[in-house]
Amino acid sequence: VGMSGEDGGLFTAKRRGLVVDDEEIDLGLVGDVESVDPASILDLIDAGRIRAVATVAPDVEGQVHNVNGDTAAAALAVALGAKRLVMLTNVAGVYANYPDEESVITQISTAEVRAMLPSLDAGMIPKMEACVRAVEGGVTSATVIDGRIPHCLLLEIFTGAVLTVLCYSSLAMVLLTATLATTNVIPLDVALGLVLGANLGSGLLGVLTTLGASIETRQVPMGNLIFKIIGIAIAA
Repeated sequence: VGMSGEDGGLFTAKRRGLVVDDEEIDLGLVGDVESVDPASILDLIDAGRIRAVATVAPDVEGQVHNVNGDTAAAALAVALGAKRLVMLTNVAGVYANYPDEESVITQISTAEVRAMLPSLDAGMIPKMEACVRAVEGGVTSATVIDGRIPHCLLLEIFTGAVLTVLCYSSLAMVLLTATLATTNVIPLDVALGLVLGANLGSGLLGVLTTLGASIETRQVPMGNLIFKIIGIAIAA
């Protein structure tokens, strides 16, 4: 079902400006999302419909503004109480040291994203800002994936095989680790070490590494692991 931010009062916008050298630049009818009323979207979800939203939205006076799609997606994800936000892009990902392909970042905290925003390519900035807004607004994680890969969305949702950047909060990292421990996916002592570690980014990598080792050594039966991961996703 196609709709826009005008339909059902989905989005209310506010004009967005730009400050350059302490001087405010008028960008015209460009806006940010000021508020979201998800009622119309929820009705469509209840009816089993797939929604496609055009990101134009009126302000409080009815003047329609163009809203960045990434910004709108993050605002909608928060309003819906989504557990995960997935964004598609046409590049390999965010580079720690462009153009070294070995430096593509696979996981990053919101604090780390904020620190690196000034160094990002202009096209990636709104995506990563949106990821931060979503996670800080209650979405458990936000993922940016390479949309050029065939079936990338299905692969990411069901296997995580095409993950480009996973943006997460520190609390989400702790909850994920605790859930993996309490469901016996990883040993409790390993979980405690990961949670207490100073670098939560390394902690997440440790969780994934431990899971891989457990599968390879058959410490965790594949069937049990699949059901546990599904349970974690539902519980999260």
